[in-house]
Amino acid sequence: MTKNTIARPGARLHHFTHNPKIAQVVAVERDGGRPSYQLSDTYRAADTLVAMARTCPSYCPWYGHGCYAEHGFTAFTMEDLNAEAAELTSTDVIMNEVELLKACFEGGAIPDDGGGRPLPFRLHVAGDVGCAEDVGVLGFGVEDILRRGAGPVWSPTHRWREIAASAWPQDPRFNVQASVETPADLEVAWDMGYRSALLVVPSFPSGTKRFAVGDAGFNAVPCVEQTHDTPCTVCRLCLVPGRLPDRMVVALGPHGPGRAQVRAQLLRKLPDGRPLVP
Repeated sequence: MTKNTIARPGARLHHFTHNPKIAQVVAVERDGGRPSYQLSDTYRAADTLVAMARTCPSYCPWYGHGCYAEHGFTAFTMEDLNAEAAELTSTDVIMNEVELLKACFEGGAIPDDGGGRPLPFRLHVAGDVGCAEDVGVLGFGVEDILRRGAGPVWSPTHRWREIAASAWPQDPRFNVQASVETPADLEVAWDMGYRSALLVVPSFPSGTKRFAVGDAGFNAVPCVEQTHDTPCTVCRLCLVPGRLPDRMVVALGPHGPGRAQVRAQLLRKLPDGRPLVP
């Protein structure tokens, strides 16, 4: 039986993630503690994490200021990843991630998600790429898992400021999302070729309904996982390019144990303390 978690220095891969935000899982109550999560029969997904200290940009507003990967149980994994990668470059880390992608499911055919659909892969649940060279390296791993039957592969990035969208894999089953914080960010990301984005906002001004963002014709739809507890593998808006109309992005509210810090960061963005998105 294949181990669920495989590892190389600075990188981890879960064949079937237990993250309830990404995949459909079953919560199991535990006495005196938070629930644990077991795999459901369907809507499963694989995921990867890489060392943030080597891959995340220093200008990420959440790095050290509420990033969910630096709090809770994920923080223990990230401490290990960062320690393992202390003497590595970002490219070394991504090469190790690619080795995990090639080795997953023992290098053979990738099973479906339990319901007959190709198994989705969420890359960089924590971490990013460090440079354009890393994106080129990552492409070999993405190509490998898609060839073996993986479903949509998707990943957010804060590197949209320096790496054009055209540098990422161009397979229609792959989706890279610019992770942005302001309407101005959205315009720059669009100029860099990104047609999919995640906008972090202090709150959803229209409840579960879409809302206008800035003055350049952008709109945002609140993340369905946050509004309806519907995981990514069921919603699928972020998984495949073109699922949303032009200039429509997904809005994320602060989440995780560090959400109060994230909200404070967003509110500090404007001199008068107003949210970025009214």
